[in-house]
Amino acid sequence: MKPFAIAKILTLGLFSFTFNSFSSQVLQVPNSPVNQKILDKLDLDYACMGNTKDHLHFHLDQRAKNILESNKFSKTSLFKDSKIVNENIESQFDIESFSKTKNDLGIYHTHQELVQELQETAKKYPSLTELKVVGTTVEGNDIHAIVLSNKKSTLDKKSFLVTGTHHAREWISTEVPLASIQDLLQSFSSDDEASTILNNSTLVYVPMLNVDGAIFSRTQQRMWRKNRRKEGISSTGVDNNRNYAYEWGGAGASGSAWSNTFRGPEAMSEVENKVIAQLHDQYDFVTAISFHSYSELILWPWGFTDKMKSKDHKIFEKYGKKMGAIMGGYKPIQASGLYPASGVFDDYLYGQHGVLTYTIELGKQFVPKPSEVPTINSNGSKLLRYMFTEARAPFENVANTTEYQIAQALENIVKSLNINSEVTSYTNELSALQSFKKEQIEAVMKDLDMSPLTRIQINRLIKKQALFNTLQDK
Repeated sequence: MKPFAIAKILTLGLFSFTFNSFSSQVLQVPNSPVNQKILDKLDLDYACMGNTKDHLHFHLDQRAKNILESNKFSKTSLFKDSKIVNENIESQFDIESFSKTKNDLGIYHTHQELVQELQETAKKYPSLTELKVVGTTVEGNDIHAIVLSNKKSTLDKKSFLVTGTHHAREWISTEVPLASIQDLLQSFSSDDEASTILNNSTLVYVPMLNVDGAIFSRTQQRMWRKNRRKEGISSTGVDNNRNYAYEWGGAGASGSAWSNTFRGPEAMSEVENKVIAQLHDQYDFVTAISFHSYSELILWPWGFTDKMKSKDHKIFEKYGKKMGAIMGGYKPIQASGLYPASGVFDDYLYGQHGVLTYTIELGKQFVPKPSEVPTINSNGSKLLRYMFTEARAPFENVANTTEYQIAQALENIVKSLNINSEVTSYTNELSALQSFKKEQIEAVMKDLDMSPLTRIQINRLIKKQALFNTLQDK
């Protein structure tokens, strides 16, 4: 047998599986707590792989195969009721299918092409744009932001953030922001909607946030996900979408430097994440959209916990459903409905700054076929127009009702429980809940889709706090 041929055949029940040393497959497994724990424990790459509520997809490359060979029990559990859904995931990055020129990616932008387009755009529309360098990466590359707004307009303006390429291999996530920029600028003089948006808004686009990783993915290692921070002797890269300060270090974020979801040495350690924080400090965004790939999903907070919905879930759902329809049937869902992930963009801007935030998972693979890109770009531009028009003050009319107060207290308790179990960290919330009836609290728990175990845990804490208050009063 040739050395590059079949290395091992695994048979489990009715499922036969072939290990090929040079294949880079995607395996589908049931989306269960057990499988999530196995994938997290073994640091197998299942982020943004076309996951659903029912199934998880993970990257079965040679590294994953070696890990699974050393963890027989985990391998047996994972491969039960599983199947290959992509025989060679790296084939989507085949440059020859995009262009015959070695350094050209066809419809997809290289970093150099991106910068050139932004520079030309700023020069062509000086009264509507401002091109800025908002950060410099560890490898010395500039991170560019372009700000769109009619400089002559004196109207009160709302600020919006649009980002692409948190993750290097998600090439399409750069293209939609670029398409939206051209859509609005080219239409400004002839399209009432475009002119209204630019007269009344400040739109901040960062089409390629993770510049170092994007360059590395396009030129050396196609499936590269992280940035290019050097961590120790042999490990490189931090997952920028696990490095944000809100609930940093929790579920779905690895402490292992070699992992694809490495959270970094500390929260906000990465220049890319600091850029987002600094931009919010400067512009005070009301809404933010982060483009990723893939799965055809509209995601919103919370990502860090699947124990409950957010207190504003009805607002997230309202805009999310509309965006899903605009994109041609993308599924709107709370992010943790797939699997919990902490230290993410959406949770950070919403939880820490009160911004309406969404992640849009574009397409059916990291790099959609060139023929699919125009439709994705067009729909993505329409989605952004909708949000720029409709999501200008998304939380303005939120009433401070009894139900909302209860929801906020419950949300804070769940957050504290996620960090530690010290009662002192949520005593104020427990005391506040004493003024509400048990039926009211139970109704809100149901509305927030709180998990049964979390309900039991919080009800016990409420009773314990009530007893404590009674003793204090005596």
